[in-house]
Amino acid sequence: MSKIRLTPNASGTGTVTLTVPSTSTDRTITLPDETGTLQPSPSASKVGFRVSNNTVTIVNSATDYTIPYANDSGSTISSGTRFDLGNNFNTTTYKFIVPVTGYYMLTNTTFTTSASDSARYIRLRLFNQDGQMHEVLTTNSDESGNSDYNQIVISGVFLLTAADELYCTIASSVGSSQISVNSGTSVWSGWLLG
Repeated sequence: MSKIRLTPNASGTGTVTLTVPSTSTDRTITLPDETGTLQPSPSASKVGFRVSNNTVTIVNSATDYTIPYANDSGSTISSGTRFDLGNNFNTTTYKFIVPVTGYYMLTNTTFTTSASDSARYIRLRLFNQDGQMHEVLTTNSDESGNSDYNQIVISGVFLLTAADELYCTIASSVGSSQISVNSGTSVWSGWLLG
């Protein structure tokens, strides 16, 4: 028969209390047959954000512009409601600060407008503090001189480490024209999968 052993920590002074719920139903907790450490999951189990951009205009060819985002919870915009479960999105640096290590589903959808046909590409990038994680490149020209519209999407599941700082940038070969990401047309969202 397997045994249960509780081992105190000689250098600690606090008391660890195991609390059972108020229930009239028998409950069984089964531990896995492996060695490991239990991970805390307070608000970490409910990590998610959905933010929308403020206006950004690309005026220099091939320069990466950080897309500005807001997360004022409860505000309704054309693309839906913005929220930030766990308060992990920084609206000053426009970075999502990863609270716990795990797999995250991230999606960025950006809608751009171009004033002329001289903008040959749009580049959307996802970065962390160590460098580029993902890039999507698309053309943004009908070569007629008319205004062009384009939607570009980054989407995927990423293994992220606690304290990673994620942010998105956008760039274009603008030439003499300008590319704009109008307010509320870009939506960035993410969820902790586990």
